[in-house]
Amino acid sequence: STNSITTAIKTPLACFIQNKDVPYMIHLNIPIERITLGDIKPRIHHLAGKKFDNQTTECHYYFKRRIDPSEMCLMNDGITSMPTYVYEEIDNEDIHTPVPHLDGIIVCKFDFSS
Repeated sequence: STNSITTAIKTPLACFIQNKDVPYMIHLNIPIERITLGDIKPRIHHLAGKKFDNQTTECHYYFKRRIDPSEMCLMNDGITSMPTYVYEEIDNEDIHTPVPHLDGIIVCKFDFSS
């Protein structure tokens, strides 16, 4: 008998939602290199317990990523301790662009204002 069990893909997403104390951890059944904001948005909105109307609510999605060494010179304003990570905003213009991740985990901050 051939072993045809395939491991289900479970990419972890840690999501910090505005006004919530503890981050949510959910899993997406998509390979990490293919996950986009379009995949994540419905899950975040569900977690936030809100139905968002694009006319009234401005949503911001920030994804944590490592700083590339080439960016160090842009950020170094004489401060000796350099950050290793930054949160980068991904907006609807980049909804089909794969989002940054840290060693296989996507870390997202979600803020909204109406």
